[in-house]
Amino acid sequence: MKEAGIRFAEAALLFAALFFTLPYVPSNEIERLPLLPSAAIALVLFAGSRVLRWRNRYLVAAAETLVFAFFVWGSNAVANLIYAS
Repeated sequence: MKEAGIRFAEAALLFAALFFTLPYVPSNEIERLPLLPSAAIALVLFAGSRVLRWRNRYLVAAAETLVFAFFVWGSNAVANLIYAS
């Protein structure tokens, strides 16, 4: 039962992190979508899911979080390119 709860929490944190990477549709004209604070929230949620997944393998969790940080940055950059055109 405890293992199922941990797996559920891991999945919930992962999907919450992915939710915060989605670009929003601005209600008024803006030049650029801001990266923060949603990127920071996404990274914290993702890191939490990875720590639950890898438990004591903190280097693996940190490496995955670093790769996810590049994903978040890239997704924000692509959203800004789309909004600029």
